[in-house]
Amino acid sequence: MAVILTSFEESKKLSCPKFSVSVYQPRGFKYPALKFLTATDKDGNKLHLKDLSQDTVKEYEEKLREKYKVMWSSIDAWMKSLRPDDEIALCCWCPHSNTSRKHIEKHGRFFCHTSLIGKMVEKYRPDIEVKMDKDREKNMKETDYKPSIFDHYALKINSNIFSEDIYVVSTSEREKLISKGIKEVVYTIDEIVEMWGMNREDIKEIHEIKKIMGGKIKQV
Repeated sequence: MAVILTSFEESKKLSCPKFSVSVYQPRGFKYPALKFLTATDKDGNKLHLKDLSQDTVKEYEEKLREKYKVMWSSIDAWMKSLRPDDEIALCCWCPHSNTSRKHIEKHGRFFCHTSLIGKMVEKYRPDIEVKMDKDREKNMKETDYKPSIFDHYALKINSNIFSEDIYVVSTSEREKLISKGIKEVVYTIDEIVEMWGMNREDIKEIHEIKKIMGGKIKQV
């Protein structure tokens, strides 16, 4: 399964099912719209980026995350509906919108809200690959993108609760680590949060189940 992040223009080259994540579509396009993923604030107002300064982009992302929290039930249902064998494309205007063109002319790069959609899919559906079109791949390379340590990490620690070594990893690193055949039990930060506040004996019991059955803790 793959989710392809692309523009309406580039989507013409794809044969897979295509969906709009834009507030409105260019003339001639009538893709099914995923309105819960569009770049609007929680009140439905379209978000705009006047420039690409750090503060402006941060404010934009915060407003978009607030909207996604409000729409989470729809987003969660959509992500759960994605099937491992399918491939779909999520389309928006970037980098062919007037705003994106101005940003490229001034800053040599553009920002697209589909990058946040991609991060959500990677976090909550790590079994699904997120792909980008050539414009987005080029944009990442030319902006000297450096992943945050909080996006990609794997910490091996000796747990006082379990009296043995465990790994605490980011979601993006979980499968990579498990595929190496390590003997230690692997926890993502989401799993740690799910067990937060439980007493030690219950946590130990969950740990023993995880050692035998493997897998990922979804809900306690």
